[in-house]
Amino acid sequence: MVKAVKTELGVVSFRMSLKMLALLFRISPAFRKEIVNKDTGFVFNARYQFSTRDDKVHIFLIINEGNVRTGPGKISNPDVIIYYKDKETLARIFSKSPEESLDYLLSNEMSYTGNMSYLTRFSYITTLANNLLSKKKASEESKLFARIQDIDQGEKRRKLQNETLDKKVDAVKFLEDPYLGRLTLEDFPRLKYLKNKRFSTKPAVCSERARLLTEFHRKKGFETDQSGAPWHPGLRQALAMKHVMSHKKPVITDRQLIAGSTTAKEVGVPVYPELIGTTIWPELTTIMDRELNPNDLSEEEARILNFEVFPYWMDRNVREHCRREFGNPVSQQLEERFVLYFMMKNNAISHTIPDFRKVVEEGLESVGKEARKREQEATDQDQILFYRSLYAAVEGVLAYAENLKHEALDQIAAMDPEDPEQAVRIAELKKIAKVCERVPAKPARTVYEGLMAIWISFVCLHVENRQFRSLHRPSGPDSPAPAGQGNGPGQDR
Repeated sequence: MVKAVKTELGVVSFRMSLKMLALLFRISPAFRKEIVNKDTGFVFNARYQFSTRDDKVHIFLIINEGNVRTGPGKISNPDVIIYYKDKETLARIFSKSPEESLDYLLSNEMSYTGNMSYLTRFSYITTLANNLLSKKKASEESKLFARIQDIDQGEKRRKLQNETLDKKVDAVKFLEDPYLGRLTLEDFPRLKYLKNKRFSTKPAVCSERARLLTEFHRKKGFETDQSGAPWHPGLRQALAMKHVMSHKKPVITDRQLIAGSTTAKEVGVPVYPELIGTTIWPELTTIMDRELNPNDLSEEEARILNFEVFPYWMDRNVREHCRREFGNPVSQQLEERFVLYFMMKNNAISHTIPDFRKVVEEGLESVGKEARKREQEATDQDQILFYRSLYAAVEGVLAYAENLKHEALDQIAAMDPEDPEQAVRIAELKKIAKVCERVPAKPARTVYEGLMAIWISFVCLHVENRQFRSLHRPSGPDSPAPAGQGNGPGQDR
């Protein structure tokens, strides 16, 4: 009897919480901006249905042109239906954190049908409401949480026994021991420093890619181009990536000899809103406090994602394209019941090994010229646009390499050549600038140029899509081998 009364009170509390949300949208300018944003022109219209699986409780929330209403009962055409195992589950879930809500999805106590972005946006809004008086602010980005020199120390350090081979395999020509078993990080102080710095720096969510991609589509269109004609998907993607790579921040960090990074942070986490990036929406104010994989997120980055990026992709992401194209197929419904089947292939084009040999041996200028030639020779419109897309993509990669060159030169200009340590770094940066001026545009002549060409290409591929999982085997028998000598500046050994 007591449990039943407590449950009924919980359901009433759930309904009152929705009414409180509706009130906040009316009286709070900050909350109202979540549904009517005059700065971006975004108006959030949504139809939520909350139901228990036993069909005993039905509550709705409708947001339409700045007006919000809620009440008992079912509504037609909801954007998302959130199902709860029973009354007890519904009664206790509203005040849960995003991490706890995910636990409910994984345990099947809660499930949903419909647009996942509407679910994550609702979770974000309720998090704001629940933390109205004690909103957590992000900590400083990329903050060192441990001294670099201490990372290797401590009782938890795992001791590994190096394995030696002492014979040549896989067409190895020059290494007596391809396993390098007698070497440790102590033999490579630069690598040791970079490794320790990486593991002493807290990762930070980076909105750069998501912001630039959204910026391009807001200006050039997504479903159609500026003239109103349907986009060729390849050309749209290529031009979008050209915009991103041409404008992304060129990063060359302290003591690095390889230029470029997938994000604008020293240790960054990119976001792919066109895939499943909106799933972090509920955590924009809490992600730094996660128990597992916490990441820094500045208030400005969170603002960009919340107001400028995620709203644009709510109905344009790959999940919703699939739902519209195939009529909410059973396979997708099963995938969204995470307790049954959990996969992230909708967040990638799967495991792919790019043709780095062509990049190293021929250079991308050659690829671009060949694309231009084939575009001019083609008679089929789809082929013409494909080759035009390829050329645009190459332009984006080469623009990024050019920006890296200028970043190296800018760092040199800020240094004092009379300082012995800075003089060493100036020499390294000059070499980096020279290498980026050549590759990946032209064929690599040295191992250093080859590695830089591969890395810059890999960064661009990763900016386009999150799951280019492998750099192949640079030491394997089929790997490119530049004919020139020299491995670049400042080798430790």
